[in-house]
Amino acid sequence: MYSHPWPLQARQKPPFGKTVAAALSLLGLVSNGVPAGAPAHIWWEAEPPNGEASPLLSNGHMTWLGPGKSLEKVVVVPEAGTYALWVRKFWNPQGFRWRVGTTDPWKTVASGSPLLDLVVLGEGRQVGWFHAGSVSLTAGSKTFRLEVPDLEPNTTAYDCFLL
Repeated sequence: MYSHPWPLQARQKPPFGKTVAAALSLLGLVSNGVPAGAPAHIWWEAEPPNGEASPLLSNGHMTWLGPGKSLEKVVVVPEAGTYALWVRKFWNPQGFRWRVGTTDPWKTVASGSPLLDLVVLGEGRQVGWFHAGSVSLTAGSKTFRLEVPDLEPNTTAYDCFLL
């Protein structure tokens, strides 16, 4: 018998305090009560920029990316500031790199980054949020790009992004 309260997620469940802090941070970003001086946020759906979104995989509601694949989306940054990227994706571990614009250095996300605010979709299947890093941006139109390395063994689905 398992002694852990979440036997299927014993190694994946972050400490309660970190979960609450991350959830509050996320809620602070998306609520109407954004602290004074905080930049506005940018929300976009992952599908269907140039990944595979089909009725058979996710009813067309997520973009699936495998090794060597990428997605791009033009976003309009409303004001200069530092923005945190939050990604909502399936549980499958997958490393990737991302950037906004052409002068922003690439940021790398390791495979297996822990997901927060998990929603269980079925036995062993979950979708959740994770913080992928931060970026300082000027106002204006920019291209967000996410690339999965050729040697990354996993395919996963992306639902939406919050910057």
